[in-house]
Amino acid sequence: MPVVSRRSGRSLALLVLAAGALLVQSATGQAAPLIGGLGGPAGYGADRLFLNDDGSSSAINTDVAFPMGLQFFGMTFHEFYLNNNGNITFGASLGTYTPRAFPIASQRMIAPWWGDVDTRGGSLSDPNHDAVTWDVRPGQVTVTWHNVGYFSMHDDMQNDFQLIMRQFSGCGFGDFDVEFRYNQCQWVAGDASGGMMGHGGTPAQAGFDGGDGVHFYALPGSLSESILDLCRTSNVGEPGVWRFRIRGGELPCAGAGMNCDTGMMGGCAAGITVCQMGVPTCLQLAPASNERCDGVDNDCNGMVDEGNLCPPSYTCDRGACVPVCVEGGCFADQTCTPTGACVDNACLNVQCPAGLRCVAGACVDPCIGLHCPMPSVCRQGSCVVPCDGVICDADQVCEDGRCLANCRCRACPLNYSCAPDGTCKPGDCIGLDCAPGQVCLSAVFAEPGATAQCIDPCQGAICPSGQHCETGRCMPGAPPPPDAGVSADGGTISGDGGAVGDARRDGGLGFVRRPGCACAVPGNRSADGHRERELLTLFGALAALTFTRRRRAYA
Repeated sequence: MPVVSRRSGRSLALLVLAAGALLVQSATGQAAPLIGGLGGPAGYGADRLFLNDDGSSSAINTDVAFPMGLQFFGMTFHEFYLNNNGNITFGASLGTYTPRAFPIASQRMIAPWWGDVDTRGGSLSDPNHDAVTWDVRPGQVTVTWHNVGYFSMHDDMQNDFQLIMRQFSGCGFGDFDVEFRYNQCQWVAGDASGGMMGHGGTPAQAGFDGGDGVHFYALPGSLSESILDLCRTSNVGEPGVWRFRIRGGELPCAGAGMNCDTGMMGGCAAGITVCQMGVPTCLQLAPASNERCDGVDNDCNGMVDEGNLCPPSYTCDRGACVPVCVEGGCFADQTCTPTGACVDNACLNVQCPAGLRCVAGACVDPCIGLHCPMPSVCRQGSCVVPCDGVICDADQVCEDGRCLANCRCRACPLNYSCAPDGTCKPGDCIGLDCAPGQVCLSAVFAEPGATAQCIDPCQGAICPSGQHCETGRCMPGAPPPPDAGVSADGGTISGDGGAVGDARRDGGLGFVRRPGCACAVPGNRSADGHRERELLTLFGALAALTFTRRRRAYA
């Protein structure tokens, strides 16, 4: 394509970008090494695209790598086209040099860096400069853009990146994995895309396009200067490496596993993004429940801690049940507030963010001190079962609230095995026949020398205030009368969530309830009341952390 025609329409005003371009360049560096050992002079494949601008390969057959073909968004393909401008397409080649925002109709694409690549500044005798190569072998296709420049024939900055497609057998027909590797990111746009010195204009785009004008997945930073960050960011914890699974031809689901806002009020607003039929959906983390004194709008009506939520002679203050002032007085380390509450001096001037409460001067999560019965976990001060309400695709199962591939199609973590229901469970729990209502505690998470055992899920449970553990779940209301001094929740007094001590004893709060007395009077306190409360808080926090480590221990 003639240089003049592509340079037409450029604005001289973009010269202001030149001064900052080198600053962006210096902020990037080498990240993930490219996969080599694939043959050819540079080790990235024996087949190389001719030196060109906006050119493409002829159809590249993939049957050696994928004998059954690649299933990609509703169709099965046995070939693809390698386009010089940082992408591959299915069905036809593509010479478009300025990226258009996904989605684009009628063009299925996988693009590690869709931008205006120009390799005419290189030489066929130099395999380490302006080389676009490919390699097809059993189970894998690799396409490499090795130290490529940008239009028009600029080589002052170079990008070095790679696309790898790997066969995924044993699960779905035509399934495969995709990996983007970014070794060097220096430019974002060519001159004809409005760029100047490789920056500004319309920056490159990375991701997947289903070709129907609806379904797509764009990597963070696409169409902005931030795309340079792909060299030092990742979705798998390896800077410069991005991995995706194509299952059933569906595109990756944007934001899966990330926090989201349901648009509801209070505790109902928090959600997590799950994929349903390849479409991201914000799943509500905690359902509306009875209001509790925990600093959370539990009933999702826009008000926090409203109503009579505490025992007699207590009042709710900023997410915690505290004693009311007795004749205007409190203990020495407390202050009687204008609302008539005895508040620890350490929390007197502390304003915690919504959803947190003050304990010993620190803002703590309302889940601190709670021990939810398995398989529920604490979210927003409520015990919820993560997979309740989650609808996964046919080839997926729900684990910890997320849709994952059936474990017959993925490796389970260490000490876990694939259960008949398709989920990963502790190996020693699989096949252990527990009585109805019981769960398996794996020896992996028990004391040394222990064996897997069936336990009552309510054993050791501490439910939120106003709830009790019954049949493995935290239920509203008080527990049934205890038998022989043992609480109905497996020996644990539940129902305060760490906000209030046992109302029959001091509980570390420095007061006792006397029969026949409607007031709170000082009890036997230690010399260091603050220390006593801090220890109780620390115990609750450590218990919560221990529970978190063991939350996957049950089958």
